[in-house]
Amino acid sequence: MIVSVTDLASYMYCPRALYMQSVIGIREPPSQAMVIGIVKHAVLQEATLDEQATISGISSSSDKESVFSLYSDAYSRALGYQLRRKEGLMKQYGVDSGEVISSIRPLLLNQALKRAGFVFDFASRNNVYGFELWELIFPKVFSEVSVISKDLRLRGRIDRVELFKDACIAYEIKTGRTPDSGVWPSHRVQVAAYSMLASRKFSIPSREGVVDYVSSGSQRKVVLNPYLVSEVVSTTGKVISLLESDEIPAACARSSCICKGSF
Repeated sequence: MIVSVTDLASYMYCPRALYMQSVIGIREPPSQAMVIGIVKHAVLQEATLDEQATISGISSSSDKESVFSLYSDAYSRALGYQLRRKEGLMKQYGVDSGEVISSIRPLLLNQALKRAGFVFDFASRNNVYGFELWELIFPKVFSEVSVISKDLRLRGRIDRVELFKDACIAYEIKTGRTPDSGVWPSHRVQVAAYSMLASRKFSIPSREGVVDYVSSGSQRKVVLNPYLVSEVVSTTGKVISLLESDEIPAACARSSCICKGSF
């Protein structure tokens, strides 16, 4: 059996809830906050989906402002596209598109400003533009990277991967609450699993991953050490055993968890 990386995070949150959703088929309807998070997540992924086209549009006559415009225009198109795609979902749960736009636009502008500045400086230092710039620039950024590994027994889709010449870094985008320090335990295992999968996909080492808590603008590194690799492998085994079992796990201690429902 090959399981989803998100199943690992769900298992660490509540094994019984994972069993109810994946085996029995009982799913909790999303709250308005969850829907807003879903849309924000989709927009941030879409924004960097085709960076090759953006970078290839940079010429020797481009200044920093015009490069920023290329990125901000691409990100604005991503916002409009995902709002149209998620219109039905937002209407169903009473989410105002204006609320989504006001919460996501500052994040998009900040990301566009930082990435445009990096790309412009690289192009200016190396005097390369267009497709040649895309070929030479590192790190390259890829979004929604599909990954699967039979030996890890895991599959998933990585929000963003930064590909360097000698390493890759997997990013997991989170729109919820940011911990005071470090990352939440389930997020740690999730980004570690994605880092292991990214390493296999690109045939290049992955020494760390990043959990990007976009609402607070905080990016937290997670070092991929042997103990964390072992935890990913162990958790994967526990998830597979759970999903193959006929025994329903005990309810967790959270009063609001879906696992309190009857079936």
